[in-house]
Amino acid sequence: MTSQDSSGGLGDLLAQMQSLQSQLVTAQAEAGAQEVEGEAGGGVVRVRATGELAFTGVSIDPTAIDPADVGLLEDLMLAALRDLAGKIEQLRRQAMGAAMSGALGGLFGGAGEDDEPVELPPEPSSGDGGSGPGALGPVGG
Repeated sequence: MTSQDSSGGLGDLLAQMQSLQSQLVTAQAEAGAQEVEGEAGGGVVRVRATGELAFTGVSIDPTAIDPADVGLLEDLMLAALRDLAGKIEQLRRQAMGAAMSGALGGLFGGAGEDDEPVELPPEPSSGDGGSGPGALGPVGG
């Protein structure tokens, strides 16, 4: 009698875990298909990529190009890439968190007050202290 009850519960648990896996795969695919843009210098340099890190474009405002100070443009590109990487990581965490929240809510008996999405910080700090050219530190000596 006990083995029948526990096998039914185990079967339900396994079905829910398979559902969770399916939801995670779907969330990863959806996040991977989205396009994200990173920027630096107040938008002077922009880099675009999908959530799977397939780069789709770069935009550089001509005002950022100073042949006498190539280092500034290099720093702006690096800051834009870091901004993009942080946004992609945030996108992935949000997608996975939403999938996990929905699936785990089902595992533990339905929706509860903890089912609301968790607010993430706007962007991970890249250590540059800001997004403007002056916030990148000394450039060009």
